[in-house]
Amino acid sequence: MKKKTDWIHIIACFIFYVSIITEYLVAYQKQCSMICMLLVALYLLFVLKVKEKRYKKYRLLIGVVSLLCSFLYFLKEQFILQILFTCFCFLLGIGERIIKYKDTKEVWKRPFLDEKIKYAVSVLLSVFGTVVFSLLMYYDFCPNKFVEQFAEKEENRFTYPSSEILEYDASTTIQTNRVYDEAYPNSAFDLIYDPKHCEEGVFIWIHGGNYLTGHKDDDNQSRNLMKNAVKEGFLVVSMDYAYMTDYRFPVPIVQLDALFRYLLDHQEELHLNMVNICLCGTGSGADIALNYTAAVTNKDYADLLDLHPCLNDIQAVVLVSALYDPSKAKETGLILTDYIACQQYRMYYNTLDLSFMPYKVLDYINSSFPPCIIADGNTGTYVKQAHTMDERLDQLDVYHESLLYDDASSQKELVQKSFDLQRSHFTSAVHGRLIDLLRMIKEE
Repeated sequence: MKKKTDWIHIIACFIFYVSIITEYLVAYQKQCSMICMLLVALYLLFVLKVKEKRYKKYRLLIGVVSLLCSFLYFLKEQFILQILFTCFCFLLGIGERIIKYKDTKEVWKRPFLDEKIKYAVSVLLSVFGTVVFSLLMYYDFCPNKFVEQFAEKEENRFTYPSSEILEYDASTTIQTNRVYDEAYPNSAFDLIYDPKHCEEGVFIWIHGGNYLTGHKDDDNQSRNLMKNAVKEGFLVVSMDYAYMTDYRFPVPIVQLDALFRYLLDHQEELHLNMVNICLCGTGSGADIALNYTAAVTNKDYADLLDLHPCLNDIQAVVLVSALYDPSKAKETGLILTDYIACQQYRMYYNTLDLSFMPYKVLDYINSSFPPCIIADGNTGTYVKQAHTMDERLDQLDVYHESLLYDDASSQKELVQKSFDLQRSHFTSAVHGRLIDLLRMIKEE
C-alpha cells in the first residue's frame, strides 16, 4: 500500500527553514515573509482537510495567528510585527516537527539502520535550526551584543600623547594630537600643512571604520588625499571621534561641531583660512560629514539633531561611501555585509527598527547644499543610495561630481569595494576630482 504524502509536515518544514532565513536575510525580509505567508496559507488548507481532531486546534490557532501577523506586517512594516510573524511561523514549523517525531518514535524499535539515521539527522537539524533561530532573535533585540562579540573594534580613550611638530615629508609638517574637546573621548586632531603654502583654506579629513575602528593617522590612501589637499595650499585637519561602543548617534556629529568651534577660536594661532572649508570622509566619516553639512544648510535637520552649528556655510564636501538613508542600511548587496551593517547601524542609532527613523538625511538635502563629490564602489556598499543622492542634487541644481559604478563585470574590474586601499581606477579618479573641486573653491 502506497504511503500517503504528509503535506502538512512537508509545508511546515519549509515554513520552519524560511522563518530562520527571514531572520538572517534582513535586506529581503519582506520577500521571505511573502513566501512564508503563502506557505502558511497552504498549511491551513491542508489542516482543514484533516479529519482527526488531535492537534487540530493547535495547528489552526498557530496558523491563523501567523497569517494575521503577516497581514499586519505587510500593512505596516514594524519591527515587532515582523518578529511576531517570524516567531509564530517558527513555532508552527517546530511544532509540526515535534508532532512528527512523536508519531514516528517507533522507528527505534525497528531493525532498519537507515531509518534510525534519518530520524536522528532530522532531530539534529531541528535542534540546530532552533539554536540558530534563537541566536538570531537574541541579536535582533540586542544588536550591541552582536557587535561586541563579532565586530572588529577599538577602545575609546580620553588621553593622547603630547602634541608634537614633526616632519611629514620633505615639504610638509604635521602637528599631532591637539585636543579639541574634553566632553567626549577620541577628541583629538592632527594638522598637516606646508608652512610656505597653507593659506587657501581648511580641509577636514574624517576617517572611516564603521564607528568602531580607524584613526586620524591611519597609513592608507587617505594620506595621498591629504597630500593632494596640502599641495593645493590647504591646511589639513585629520580628526578622531568617539567609537559607538560607548557613544551613539549623534555624538560624532556633535564632535565635528566642537572641532570647528576650536578651529574658529584658534584660527589666528594656527593661521587658518576658515573662509574656504572642505569636508571629506569615507564610510562612517562620510556619514558624519554628510549629516553635519545637512545640519549647517538646513535648520530643520539641525533642530532634529538638537544641534546649533557654529558654521554658517561649508564650501565643499567629498562623500565616499556615505549612508544617505539609515532605513536602508541593511541593503549593501552582500548577504553577510547586509546583516553586519544592519546590526551595527541599529546599535549606532540606538534603535531596533531602522525603518521608522526620523534621521533620513536625504530628505533634508536642499538647494543650499555645497558643491560636492559623491563616490562609491559596487561591492558591499551603498551605491544605490548614492545614485539617489545624485538624482536629488540634479533636481536641486546643486553642483556635484559623481563617481559611481554599477554591477557590470567590466566595472567590477575597476573597483571591487567602496574605497580600495590599493592603487585603482577608483582611487585615482577620486584624487583627480578632489583636486578639481579644491581649485574651484579657491577661485570663487
